[in-house]
Amino acid sequence: MKWIRPKDKLPPQGKKILYFKNGDIYVVQRFAEMWLPIPFYDSKYAFHDEPDLWCDIEPPENYTGKIFVKSAKTEDRHLMTIDEFQMYCPSEYEKLINSQKELWEKNIKK
Repeated sequence: MKWIRPKDKLPPQGKKILYFKNGDIYVVQRFAEMWLPIPFYDSKYAFHDEPDLWCDIEPPENYTGKIFVKSAKTEDRHLMTIDEFQMYCPSEYEKLINSQKELWEKNIKK
């Protein structure tokens, strides 16, 4: 995977590309000077079905592409991946998942 600076080359307009900014990665399409994200999960156009295929994204050096969380209930409050959070803080993990499902349901009914 090769990361390209927009000043060096622009992607074709309307093509889905990976967009890296401030440590976050999105799927976007470029139209003129606008870099428009593919709908986020709280969009009425978003989906959450299992894909047919998926692919790891290789972010630039020093970035992981992972979300990290801290538990208010653990003593050291270290950063954990979501998988670690599920393993070590199952009740908090369930609350997180349920709140995301609730948000999803509210946006589906718009």
